[in-house]
Amino acid sequence: MSTFTERLLLMGMGGFAVAQDTVRDLMDDLVRRGEMSREDAQGMARELEERGRREREELGNMIRAQITGMIERADIATKSDIRRLEERLDNLENRLSM
Repeated sequence: MSTFTERLLLMGMGGFAVAQDTVRDLMDDLVRRGEMSREDAQGMARELEERGRREREELGNMIRAQITGMIERADIATKSDIRRLEERLDNLENRLSM
């Protein structure tokens, strides 16, 4: 993964961590004031964490798709391309040595 992409992903994760802390503080405040039960707050926290996990996964998939498209458009050999060529060379070497 490129340095730019890594930084972009880390920034997104950092933003998520800040948002998560803010939501926890807000829920704790609501519980202290009696506007929400501890059980409701914990349930909401679990729902938000699951939603965040799904959204991070979707973001990762989108980034991978973008990088894959960029590599294809740049016409750069991938690891799988190189592996296929190595396998073909191995097969040819085996045929020649017989």
